[in-house]
Amino acid sequence: MKTSQKKLFRRFLAATLLIGGPFQLAAPLLAQTAPRPTTANTTISNTATATYDDADANTPLFNATSNTVTITVAEVAGITITGAGAVDADGGSLQPNDVINFDYTLTNVGYDATRFAIPNTASVTGPGTVTSVQYTLDGTNYIPVPANFITGSVIGGGTFQVQGKRI
Repeated sequence: MKTSQKKLFRRFLAATLLIGGPFQLAAPLLAQTAPRPTTANTTISNTATATYDDADANTPLFNATSNTVTITVAEVAGITITGAGAVDADGGSLQPNDVINFDYTLTNVGYDATRFAIPNTASVTGPGTVTSVQYTLDGTNYIPVPANFITGSVIGGGTFQVQGKRI
């Protein structure tokens, strides 16, 4: 082979490996970091293309196309619970026997709609007693959590609010 053909072949081989190799491995990872989860059982396909030229020679542009990579989003469960802090229920300064509300947001970070089991009791470390555990459907009106409570279906990326009251 001539030296220029060897260079061209090496560049073509390198481009093909770059397009077809790491991107196939990265596709599932990139799919999982989307801001909004993709619905479970969704098929995602991707084909990479590249156009390049040999800067050392007066040759036409070269085109490369990778194999098509197809993945199906799995039904992966996931949940995050974020505390919104403690709030004095009467809005004043913290006094003995004040009711303190502890608000939490549950987020379905999975790829499929799911339901949450919310206990109707809680315990605390230190002084005080949990008087109730509540949930809200509208972000304002809280309802006491009944025994063996399971929420309705929460879509991927959806949230649910729970509040504990402590004296």
